[in-house]
Amino acid sequence: MSCLRVIYFIDEGFIRRFHGFQSEAMKTALIILGLFGLVPFINGCAFGTRHATLVYPPAAGMVVVSNTPPRTPLGQVSVGTFSDERPDKVLIGYVRNGYGIQTAEIQLGSGVEPVITDAVRYELKQAGWQVVDPPTGTNSSIPVVSGEILVLHCDAYLSYEGEATLMVHATRSGHEVFKKVYSGRGGGNLNWAATGEGYGRAVSQAVQDAVLGFVRDMPVIIRQE
Repeated sequence: MSCLRVIYFIDEGFIRRFHGFQSEAMKTALIILGLFGLVPFINGCAFGTRHATLVYPPAAGMVVVSNTPPRTPLGQVSVGTFSDERPDKVLIGYVRNGYGIQTAEIQLGSGVEPVITDAVRYELKQAGWQVVDPPTGTNSSIPVVSGEILVLHCDAYLSYEGEATLMVHATRSGHEVFKKVYSGRGGGNLNWAATGEGYGRAVSQAVQDAVLGFVRDMPVIIRQE
């Protein structure tokens, strides 16, 4: 039986019982109690694996460092690969019912590495940096940025809450000159139906938050020898 049919019968049962009550205050109280009682039940109907997709830039809640990059680039930087080092490369969280009980898995589609690598390139360009191909020699002064994807996670109760953690490295002339972990959070949209799209959007926003933290540090990175 579908959630909507069950809710219909529950509502019908409430209505039949209301005819036996003379007090309008009692009827109002029962309606409120009934609605609160249905919340965990409706959430509990959210069974079945959710399939999320990482999309960049995020479809909603996007924050842009600069809509119009400066005419004169801030400097040159090359972007290497961001490898996926998560222990579980599929599971990113669980759907929970009104009691907080896990009812279904949230799985993230493949292709995470190129999306996040391209996200780094995108935000660097938005901030005014000139992104160039990796240098072929070991004597180049151009910094090369790469890293690892450590965490991609999303949880939800009343709202979606995404989390992303990246380890970022910068090398110059073959030597590491910078290393730092960046974490980001995303979401905030109400969790009406625990959709794969909602979970994916929250994680994408978290990735953007982490990447923007790194981009803000670029002036420091560029000065490292």
